[in-house]
Amino acid sequence: MSNIEADPIDWSLTTWEGSLREQLRRWSELPLEDIVRAQEEMQHLAGRLASGSAAAATSRATARAQHRANAVTRVIRPGEPEGEIRLWENSTPEERMNAVWELTLQCMALQPGAAGEPRLQRSVVRVQRARR
Repeated sequence: MSNIEADPIDWSLTTWEGSLREQLRRWSELPLEDIVRAQEEMQHLAGRLASGSAAAATSRATARAQHRANAVTRVIRPGEPEGEIRLWENSTPEERMNAVWELTLQCMALQPGAAGEPRLQRSVVRVQRARR
């Protein structure tokens, strides 16, 4: 263990700036034919996405409108009996978590631009290693 190997990871690429520099470096090394082909593919893909996005937005708006039309709401004023709260007092933590998750998904479906189930945010701004 006396020979410490050099770190195989280039940590400068883990920042936004470092990643952009690496992308530009790789792009500049491509032959002209590959660059033209890549730009044509990107243009074709952009056209396909643009034509499909209008239909997808319309179908999402229709789904939200139908979901809102089927929603049931109730106002509980101070002093009125709370009815359903007593039902939750006897439920298990698992049943409560499932109910909360279902409400979360329903709320997300009402938000514009919702893309299914929420995911963890995976953006890393900077990774700094400790000095040895």
